[in-house]
Amino acid sequence: MNLKTVVKKIKTSIKSNSKVFVVGFNKTGTTTLKRELWNLGYSIGDQEKAECLLKYWELDFKVKLINYCKTAEAFQDIPFSIPDVYKILYEEFKDAKFILSTRDNSEQWFNSLCNFHSKIWNEGKGVPSLEQLKKVNYRYDGFAYKAFTIIFGNHNNEAYNKQVLISRYEKHNSDVRSFFESNPNSFIEVNVSDQKDYLRLCDFLGKTPKKEGFLWKNKT
Repeated sequence: MNLKTVVKKIKTSIKSNSKVFVVGFNKTGTTTLKRELWNLGYSIGDQEKAECLLKYWELDFKVKLINYCKTAEAFQDIPFSIPDVYKILYEEFKDAKFILSTRDNSEQWFNSLCNFHSKIWNEGKGVPSLEQLKKVNYRYDGFAYKAFTIIFGNHNNEAYNKQVLISRYEKHNSDVRSFFESNPNSFIEVNVSDQKDYLRLCDFLGKTPKKEGFLWKNKT
């Protein structure tokens, strides 16, 4: 057996990581999970390219999404945090692992989202209005407004209606749990404020822990 054949055999024997999708809403520790997945050896998808997939939401989003997912092993935030997108991913990547990231409670998540959007989209002066969202210059014109309405629905008046947003957050979490109820080996729910969940996550992914717990990034 020559050297070329040996190298080829070694390469084909190396099993790559399964795809990992973080499908929790933004502001549930997704940035922390991205860093931890990278530390555990996963290649991470380019977030800017992922977010720009929303340009194709009404056209060939599914095709664009699947093609993009072939570029790396682990993914989080938009569009992976959008309700029902996990169903497309599960259908295409049967051996993938899905992580639902959550907060201690719904109100904590809502306050974190509002604080973050106030900071990045309205200079810390409070949550932006719908008109302000439409004018946000991020990724491409109209991205912020489009992402917000896809996730939370259209609102004629108050963009950050607490009852509406919390209801959407809770429904998404409930839907994800129900979807994976019959396939628990593909699914885990984690809270990055719970240090024990880091060890649970490593066990779920079949990875050796590199420390004792999470280091929470972008905490608001």
